[in-house]
Order: sequence, then C-alpha cells, then structure tokens
Amino acid sequence: MGATQPSQWMAGNSYKMYLSSSAFVSKEQLSLVMAHELGHVVHFSLGLTADALTKITNGKTNLLDNWGHVAIQRMTRDFLNTNGWSNLGLSGQAASGYGGLGYWGIQPVQFNNIELIKSINFLGNVKIH
Repeated sequence: MGATQPSQWMAGNSYKMYLSSSAFVSKEQLSLVMAHELGHVVHFSLGLTADALTKITNGKTNLLDNWGHVAIQRMTRDFLNTNGWSNLGLSGQAASGYGGLGYWGIQPVQFNNIELIKSINFLGNVKIH
C-alpha cells in the first residue's frame, strides 16, 4: 500500500512516499500506512538503512522480511493499540491478532537491534483524532 524511496535533493537527503489508492479506504488504514512509511524515513535519515534492510529468511510473511520491518511492525502494533484500532483487521499489520511475532517465525531474542526500535518508538504513541 505504500513505498518509501530515499533520494538526493538540493539540501541533502529527501524521501518520497508513494501511497496506493487502497491506503485511502479509511482514516485508520491511511494512518497505519503513513506511520509505517514514516518508520522507513526515520530509519533512513538516522543512517540505519543497512541494519533495517538486513534480510531475514525465516519469517512467514513479506511484512517481516527484514529487521526494519520487524521494528516497524512492533511500532505499528503499539500505534493501533494507542488508537483502539487493533481489532479492525487493517491491511499491512502482521504482528497483531496472530499471537505476536512468534507466530510469524520471529523470536524476540533474535531481534536485538535496539536502535531500530528506539528510533521509531515515539510513533507508537501518536493519537489520531
């Protein structure tokens, strides 16, 4: 539903977010997609791109294909809980409603890059009105 592309611009780095029309089906879905893509922007802008894009092969879904996506799924789980949307079944959220990351073949002890988590934690507390 979304993609983020880093690029050079006159004053340094910039980031283009591309959103598909399916991201706009509801306020909740759009908010989730934008929080997810903003997670990528934060990782890129803090120089965490290599860590974020480190592939993992044992995940059961492409929503958890790299460590950046694992951190983003944790953040968006918190974001959905903060807004009371965790039971809406929004597209793009793998970690909620399915027994957590363990269901997807990702054990919490495998994920130890605290910078990827800490850098986007604040997004999980954003309340949408």
